[in-house]
Amino acid sequence: MKSGRSALLLSIISLSILFAYCGPPQAKAEMDGKTYTFSDLDERTQIELQREFNENVANALQRHVYEKMLEKAAAEKGMEKKDFLASLEGEATSPSDENVRMIYEQYKNHQDFQGKTFEESSAMIRRELESQSKRQNVNAAVQDLVKKYGLKIDPNLPDLPPADIAIDGDPIRGNKDAKVTIVEFSDFDCPY
Repeated sequence: MKSGRSALLLSIISLSILFAYCGPPQAKAEMDGKTYTFSDLDERTQIELQREFNENVANALQRHVYEKMLEKAAAEKGMEKKDFLASLEGEATSPSDENVRMIYEQYKNHQDFQGKTFEESSAMIRRELESQSKRQNVNAAVQDLVKKYGLKIDPNLPDLPPADIAIDGDPIRGNKDAKVTIVEFSDFDCPY
């Protein structure tokens, strides 16, 4: 148990050090002998790229920490992780015939069901509903583990600067000096 916590802490520290020292991206472009880099991009683009990077890191950390969380929970139960995951699925609730019929009626014109009778489609619908029940059981159990272990993930997304859009002469509703302005765009360009 202690080694799992140590491995998790070591992983987080390693990732933090890695990202602290990697600095801005090193990609560059050249034109007419002039080199362009990340710092030549406008502020909004830089912030959007940083947000995407942070979201990707947060997603990778989430997957990593979820794996560690599941390993820890399995170890506490004295189980292998794959067996623990199977136990989280629990018993799938068997869908009622009425529920299967309702789904069939709702989707019978869908390409997966076209030309098939209820009898031909019911087994597939039943399997999907049972699979959905298992996924819900796993999701509920994982959320319980998230609460139990106090899992928190902060993507640390930078705020985008407000967009400066000139609305001089455009039709408006309400106070033109309001703190928030909602601008609606529409395009009625017709090529004919």
